[in-house]
Amino acid sequence: MLPKKNRLGLRKEFAAVTRRGKRKQGSLFNLVYVFSSPQDPSQIAFVVAKKVDNRAVIRNRIRRLFSQAVYSLLPRIKPGARIIIFGKKEMIGKKSGEVGGEVERVFEGEGLLI
Repeated sequence: MLPKKNRLGLRKEFAAVTRRGKRKQGSLFNLVYVFSSPQDPSQIAFVVAKKVDNRAVIRNRIRRLFSQAVYSLLPRIKPGARIIIFGKKEMIGKKSGEVGGEVERVFEGEGLLI
């Protein structure tokens, strides 16, 4: 689980990121991000819709996989980044290593890592 300071929680912050953010599509997830003040810590949110899978167990597992992948990258993520990760159906059945590699590849390609 991410530390509280690194979670994007407020509805208005979430809406601001989705409205103003840049979008990137990966093979396992879609990414929306925006940069704010470099003094702020980076904040991340994970969204997995019922459209991906109707079972809460599966959706929660996908969120945990994303959380684990991002947690390992947290020291390398640029400060002030606000990121929302939307899980796709392709995430079902993936292993931790596959998800971690894909998250790192997409983050690096978008310039989110130091």
